[in-house]
Amino acid sequence: MLAAAAVGARCVAFEPCPEVFEWVLQNIALNGVADRVEAHQEAAGCSCRVVAFTSGQDTVNHVVRLGQEREVLTRSVSMTTLDSALGKRCPILLKIDVEGYETEALNGASALLQSSGLCVLIMELAGSGSLYGFDERVLHARMQELGFEACIYEPSSVA
Repeated sequence: MLAAAAVGARCVAFEPCPEVFEWVLQNIALNGVADRVEAHQEAAGCSCRVVAFTSGQDTVNHVVRLGQEREVLTRSVSMTTLDSALGKRCPILLKIDVEGYETEALNGASALLQSSGLCVLIMELAGSGSLYGFDERVLHARMQELGFEACIYEPSSVA
């Protein structure tokens, strides 16, 4: 939203939760960026299918982990791959916020990650990948092999 409103960037957004997706659509309209933001009510993952997704956890809703099905309120959501959704388009910047599902989201973006047009990849690796059985050090090494450099963003230290 910020990139579309502030600098006129064309953006593609993915949000699987129906309630949050409605907020995304309202925010697009409120900011007058409907001509620049393409919104998908889908999760981003490693394949195109329907998955169980938590419900009622606000900003930390996520793809249900194996064995978690009976512990949480869930709903079915559509999942797509970034390669499938974007086709031949290649963003300059990709921001991923998927609550530990980064490895799977990037597994569905093989072509995109190989593109020389993708210059920036923003994702938060805070150990949540282990909840899905992923070692984030492996993901970090994979991103370095693809030519990305690790950076730490600390807004309070920006001059």
